[in-house]
This record gives sequence, structure tokens and C-alpha cells, in this order.
Amino acid sequence: MRIFLLIILAWNILWPAGAQTVRPATSGWRVHGAYKTNNCIEQAGELIYVGNNSSLFSYNQSDMSIEILSRVTGLSDVNVQFLKYHQPTETLIIVYDNLNIDLVQAGIVYNIADVQNRIIIGEKKINNISLQSGKAYLACSFGILVLDIGRKRLVDSYVNLGANGSNLLITDVAEYQGSLYASTPLGIYRASLNSLNLSDYNFWSRILPASFSNQLEVFSNQLYAVVDSNIVRFDGNNWTPVNGTDRSFTSDLRVSSNRLLIVQQNQILAINNQGSTTLFPYRLVTAATFGVNNDLYCIAPDNYMFRINASNGVIDYLSPSGPYATTATRMAYGDKRLWIAGGSIGGFGVTGGWGPLYNNNKFYTIEQNNWYNFKSSTDPRIVNGRDFIDVCIRPSTQHAFVASLTSGVIEVAGTQVVNLFDTTNSELDKPAAGGDALVQVSGIAFDNDENMWMSNFAAVKPLVLRTAGGQWRAFSFPTSISPYTGFITVDDIGQKWMTHSKGIGLVVYNSGADILSDNDDQIKLLTTQKENGFLPSNNVLCITKDQDGALWIGTDQGLCIIDRPQNVFRQGQDFDARQIVIKTGLVFSNFLGTTQINCIRVDAANRKWIGTSNGVWLVSPDGFTIIHNFNMSNSPILSNIVYDIGIDEQSGEVFFATEKGLISFVGDATTASDKHNNVLVYPNPVTPAFDGLITISGLVNNAYVKVTDLKGQLVHETRANGGTATWNGLTFQNKRAATGVYLVYSSNAEGTETNVGKIVFIK
Repeated sequence: MRIFLLIILAWNILWPAGAQTVRPATSGWRVHGAYKTNNCIEQAGELIYVGNNSSLFSYNQSDMSIEILSRVTGLSDVNVQFLKYHQPTETLIIVYDNLNIDLVQAGIVYNIADVQNRIIIGEKKINNISLQSGKAYLACSFGILVLDIGRKRLVDSYVNLGANGSNLLITDVAEYQGSLYASTPLGIYRASLNSLNLSDYNFWSRILPASFSNQLEVFSNQLYAVVDSNIVRFDGNNWTPVNGTDRSFTSDLRVSSNRLLIVQQNQILAINNQGSTTLFPYRLVTAATFGVNNDLYCIAPDNYMFRINASNGVIDYLSPSGPYATTATRMAYGDKRLWIAGGSIGGFGVTGGWGPLYNNNKFYTIEQNNWYNFKSSTDPRIVNGRDFIDVCIRPSTQHAFVASLTSGVIEVAGTQVVNLFDTTNSELDKPAAGGDALVQVSGIAFDNDENMWMSNFAAVKPLVLRTAGGQWRAFSFPTSISPYTGFITVDDIGQKWMTHSKGIGLVVYNSGADILSDNDDQIKLLTTQKENGFLPSNNVLCITKDQDGALWIGTDQGLCIIDRPQNVFRQGQDFDARQIVIKTGLVFSNFLGTTQINCIRVDAANRKWIGTSNGVWLVSPDGFTIIHNFNMSNSPILSNIVYDIGIDEQSGEVFFATEKGLISFVGDATTASDKHNNVLVYPNPVTPAFDGLITISGLVNNAYVKVTDLKGQLVHETRANGGTATWNGLTFQNKRAATGVYLVYSSNAEGTETNVGKIVFIK
């Protein structure tokens, strides 16, 4: 059992509902959950808890504040499937989809990983939680587990309860009149709590045969159950149907505020102790609970968490701001916001080829902590758009161009869609093989002259150009290179570098002197062969150009660098890739070995953020020094599988698109110019409680920074990463700076551009 202190940071609090989280301090984290679709809801006094695939949040009914709880604040996992609140011990029970369990009590998280680690033959799944007599009964695919809430441990298990000791899937559990009841796909079973051995199937009997049963609840001295799409109740002798219910799917059955709450596909019913029924005619709600003022709190797919006012029926939506979904493929910064393509790719990372998944999550942006989600209702031109998988920014206009693997390219200015480019108004074409009418654009990039280049996946002419002036051209490949190209990067001399979804190598295209003509064009396929790329693998997943013009390339078998991309078409010139060789003890090896590299991003200090199948790495400009390594065992990151990395160039915040959702880390590198610009030192003053990094932003590019006391004694010096420098508050003697005022001097290398700031320390 692991114990974590649940630290609720100020930047995780939202004021009021729907507001956005405040950016954390440097080296801080925050989760960006998709709160439109949630998995579970639970009342705990004044708080309403809601769990989703990235985290959970609580809504305070008194002051209307929202608090986000996640791995950042001490939870053990992601993808919350069930929540239960045990009032006598004031314990919130959290069950994750991987069967990990957290108990949150008095601000402390107690992790119980026994079920997650348990070896089970066959399906391993928790289907429901029932609280009875200080215990939590876990209804599982393999039987029943008993969790003692007070002792915070599993204390018993009842498995193989089917005929002759066979496995029996349990969908819910309830205590009633001295017996334990279990709902199953075969009906309802019962065993006396006084049985000698509840793990012995001989003590269990089926009392109500059925083709399916689930969801048990005891209310007003009767046992309620969902059986064969009906809701029935049991008084100890007879089963009778519940009036007012229909045969539509029942998604939630619970006791809430002294009423039995029944959530069905077409309605919500509330039954009081006298048997009176209140009907709420709301469809497609998946779960609900009453609040302290009899307001009804509900969750529904694509509908966030909402409250139905008890007095007037008014609906209020009460969820944190966040991205529309947890999926994301590629990100880009521009127009003072981070753009995120919200689609996903079938077959990414394997050599079988990409395929559309028809993901309808469109794309989203975050600007100064505010999320904007582009949805079908945003503009009719994106209604049919699916699988948006790449995005890039045109520098002069700051318009975003978003590539779709089903419907072409969308141009966006701010929050307004201004163009859809497809077969009707461009040289983009459908796949050569025919089939469904898809215009598949798998990659998009601008060159230094703002010509836009697109990978037209599987088309006869798979490379498409739209010039800065608006002219279109499409270019074919030789038959030796198949047209299934993916992401695209343009190097410093305008050559196009394209990944290939079939894993056959790296495609390089040189447009020659006249980009509109193919008469002087050259194309080459780089492979693992020496003197023809020398890649670690032909399955290339990403390419990124750094500030020195070198190409950093990620494959499914590791990382490599092409230092001289300009040599690719020069006879006799070396352009082979190299790998970073490091020495550990007496052993030399390639940095990251054969780890799958999904993405690489370059920050303002030319450092490389590398997203892999096993976490994230930040390395120095040359790659030989590891600055950070984040994985699930040493950080709050949501998953070790990282698909892309995006950097807010003004704030330095680094966003990780993981398999489980989006999370960000505030880095210490920002873009800068040759002048100081609104230099900011924070926090200021530095209080005794603060032990993080002091950040100085708005500096001249790669500034030299010195911190002195008022007597002129030097206490710290450093070099800015782009426009940002940090200080841990320690002097050269490794002691915390004394109370007082300190001066921060910064200048460029020549000393012609300078600035002086102040920091107040309170020790």
C-alpha cells in the first residue's frame, strides 16, 4: 500500500464553474481533462464528485467552486470508472479502469493496488461497488472482492461461484435481510452471511433465473434489481415489477437523499419512502445524484455535468473548461495559442499503414488558460470533417491550417473557419485506389517562403503545393515509391521530408529552382542502408528541424540525426544519419536504444523534447545531456505513451498528448527577441513557504543573468533559455538567500542590451 499526501494547489481551483485553471509555477504540472463526457458521479455532502478518463473534479454546492483532482495532486492513476463515498468514515473510493483503487480520506490518498496486480485467468474487470456495513463489495468479472474501508485493505474474496465451482461474472452486490445478493448474467444469487464459507459455491443458490441481471440496491426495506430490462423489487418472499419504469436500458440505480433514483435511457425516476414517484423527462442521462438542495446533478455523453434546478427546472452546466476530448495527434503554436489536432490514426507506429478511424473530435486551442473547442456546430464546413491529425501555422497571417485524414484541409483565423480545401477548389485528390470519397491529407507544413506543402495520402499525386500567392500544383512520385506518405517537414533549403505509413523509409523531395514545375525535381527514399540514410529503422514516425538546421528523426527502433540534410542530392556528399552514443560505465550504447520515438519538439533554447513509448525526455541541444525524464513512476504524466508534444512559446508551458489525455509541464524556455520585453520576476516577493523555482521572463534572447545583493555581492548567475531564466533561491554556498532585496542584472553577449530587476526575499 502506498500513501500520498493529496496537495490541492491553488492553480487547480476554478472560480466559478466553467472557469479555467491558473498556470502553475515553473516546473509545475496541470491536467487538461476532457470534461464533456464523464464516467461516474457521486455526492459527498456539499461536494459533487465527477470522474472521467483523465482525472476527476468536485463541485462545491455552497461556493460554486470546482477543484480538479488528478495524478498532479496525488491520485495514483487515470481513467476513473467508479466513485463511492462512505459517509461514516468520510472516505471517497476511486476505482480506475485498470482495477487500481484509491481511498481519499482527510486529504490523504491511500493506494490499494492488490486487485490491479492480481493474476486472473480470463477477463479482469470491476463492474460495480456496493457499500455495506463498513465494507466495499467489488463486483468483478471473476467474483466478489471485499474491501475493509476502515483498515484500507482487501479482506476477503469469493470467486468461482458458478455451477460446480465455475467462474461466475458478478455485476453487483447487496446485503439484504442477513444475506448477500449477487446479480449475474444468469440471474440473481443469494448466500447467507452466516455461511461457513462464502467462497464455496455450495453456499450460493440462484433465486431468480434470468438472461441478465445487474444493479442491486436496498431501499425502504426492499431489494431492487434490474432483471431482463425490467426493474423489480423483492420483499424477502416475492418479486414484483416497479410501476412507472419502462424497458429501456437502466444505467444507474442508487439511493440518494432518501430516495431511490432510477436513471433509464428515456427518463429519470425518483421514488420516496412512501412510494410516490417523481418523473424527470430527460433522455440519455447515464448517472445522476441529488444535491443538498434537491437539485439533480447529471452526467450524459457529450453533455458535461449539469444541474437541474429543483425549483424551476433550469439547467446549468457545471464542468471545468478543457479540451473537447482526450485524443490528440499533432500540436502547433501560433496566434498566441496552442492548436491541437484532436484526431487519431489507425495503425500509427506499425508498418501496416495508416487508416481512418473517423474520429469526430475536430480540433481545439488553449490561449492564456482558456479553451476553445471547434465542433460540428462551429461551421458547416467542418461538420463532416473527421480524423484531424496535423496542424501548422502560416507565420505572416497566423492562420492555422488543419489537415484531415478524411476531408482535406481547414483554414482557421482566430476562432473562425475561413476555408475548406478539397477536390472542389484545390489540387487535393481522393485516394488512387478509389473506395469511399475521402480527401486524405496526412501532413502539412510551410517553407521559408510561406508556400504550403501537403501530403495527399494515397493520391495519384501525393505531394500538393499551395503557393504563398494561392497557386496550386500536385506532384507525382515514381512507381518505386508508394504514395502513402504521412507527416511532412521542410528543411532550411526547402526540401520536403515525409514519413511513410507503410514503413518503407523516409521520402525526400527537392523541388528544384522552379517549385511550380516538376522538370527539375528530385526524389529519394532513405532507408537503413549505409550511404542511403543509414536509419535505425525504415519505419519513420517523426521528423523535426532544430535551430541549427539538423533533422532529428524518430523511428520505431530509436532516434537518429541527419546533420547535413542539404547533402541528400549532392553527389558523393555524406548525409547518413547518426545516433547519439553515450557511455555508461565501460559500456557504449545508443541513447534511448531501440525505444519507439513518436515525436520530437525543439524549444526556444534549441533543446529537444522527445516523446516515446516509455515517457518523455528533455535533452540538451546536442542531445548528450539529459535535463528531464518524465514517466509514470517519477512524475504525474498520465501515460508513458506520448504521441506529441506542443510548446506554448510565450509561457514555456510544454503540453504532452498522451494515450490517456493531455497534461502540461511549465518549462523554463521561451521565445525571445534581441530586446528585453516586459521583464517579469515571479513569485515576488518570495515567501518562506515557497521552495520552487523563481522565474525571470521577458529577457533578451539567451541573456546572461546575475543576481546580487544590494552590496553588489554575486549570489547567483545563469544563462537564459531563450527569454526565460530560473533560480532556485540558493546562493553559491547552497544556502537559501537571506531576507532582503536582490538585484537581477541581465544583458546580451555584447552588453549592449541590459535590464535590472528586483526580487524581495522573506526568509
